[in-house]
Amino acid sequence: MAALIREPPRGGSAARRISLRSSRDELDVSAIARKWGGGGHPQAAGFSSDASIEEITAFLVESFSEARP
Repeated sequence: MAALIREPPRGGSAARRISLRSSRDELDVSAIARKWGGGGHPQAAGFSSDASIEEITAFLVESFSEARP
C-alpha cells in the first residue's frame, strides 16, 4: 500500500490531493478514500483535503492499520 500527498500549486486551490494505491486484493483503498469524500477503485483511489499534512498522515496510518488483515 502507498499514499502520495501532493501540495497544491501556489495561487491555486488550497486542497491537497491524496492518491492511494494497493497491490493487495484484501486492502480496498477506495473505502479509505470515501471516508474523506473521495473515491476510486479497490486498488487505486484518491481524495482532496484542506487538512494539514500531519492530520492526513495520521488518518492514513490509522486507516491502513485498521484495514490490515
